[in-house]
Amino acid sequence: MSYNPQKPATNPNKPGTPAATPQGGTPPEMKAGPEKCTIIWKSGAWTMATYENTTDGTNGFILSNGQTAMHFDSAGNMIMSTGKPLGGCGGKAIIVANDSQQKYKSVAIEVQGNDDEATTQQNSSTGNTEVAKTPAYSITVYGDVAIESIGGDIGLKGDNISLNAASTLTLKSGENINIEAGNDSGNVNIFSGNVNLDAMFFNKNIGGGEYSEGAGEFKVEQKNPGAVTEISTPGSVRYIVNGNYEIGVTGDLAINAERSVAISAKKDYFTTVQGNSDTQIGGKNKLAVFGNSTVSQTKQKENYLIEVGAGDKSMKVSTASDLELSSTKKVLVNSVTDVEIKATGLVRVEGSSIYLN
Repeated sequence: MSYNPQKPATNPNKPGTPAATPQGGTPPEMKAGPEKCTIIWKSGAWTMATYENTTDGTNGFILSNGQTAMHFDSAGNMIMSTGKPLGGCGGKAIIVANDSQQKYKSVAIEVQGNDDEATTQQNSSTGNTEVAKTPAYSITVYGDVAIESIGGDIGLKGDNISLNAASTLTLKSGENINIEAGNDSGNVNIFSGNVNLDAMFFNKNIGGGEYSEGAGEFKVEQKNPGAVTEISTPGSVRYIVNGNYEIGVTGDLAINAERSVAISAKKDYFTTVQGNSDTQIGGKNKLAVFGNSTVSQTKQKENYLIEVGAGDKSMKVSTASDLELSSTKKVLVNSVTDVEIKATGLVRVEGSSIYLN
């Protein structure tokens, strides 16, 4: 490295000759230029000078070659600037060091962008022409990166923000994690093989609708004894099952409807009660049995069969109105013991022939 010692002026009491502001050296606060500039040293394109402004008392020191400049002012600022030369490359500030330590009260960085450096290239897979741009601000670190704000907030803002982890992406908060998309019109999309949720409570407030689509299974397994599953809706609940639908209840099963209950089976219908059965109908009851099923077969010959086991009174029919048995064919009453017909009024038997034995 060459060293050029400072040569004193012929007359030490004579001030230096003012010179034009060095190109690329921006004065403090973007002013037009200093009022007085004294050249200390000059070699080739490089100029070392001091300046002062008598109006406000500011002064400083500048080293510049017209393209890059280092500037120290009386306010305690250190300014380094670099510009792009005409017709060539350059204008970069490059620092190479084994270690770097910087300590500031505050830091503000403004990057104006490099839209003029965009290039076009052809996508090998789609064949479309795409615009390729290098990032205006880029940091590459070979190792770990730690960013910490002590007692403050960290904010990231951009048109699009991407976080790309080659292995695991972890979002951890001491209190809350909030995700907001749009203003009631944005989307939150999750694409994953498995989504595992382990939480004490899972609350959903959905104003529109909740939809699940796909061939996957759906299972709810509650392990807390006495846990309750409840669906409360002012609208309707509809289930369409193409396979089997099974309900297993170890306790009681209650179906309460303030209007109608309709059960329709296109094939067979079975009811099995091991205890007692009680049916109460406030209106009228109609039972129609046609005996001409085409969807299933049975060995039973009777269209309607009632089998009652032994008891004090195996079967009793009590009515406050008339009791009528009507048949287009034979009516048979068969008993292995006595048959009694009791009436407080008239007993009438009519027929084309009456046989008494």
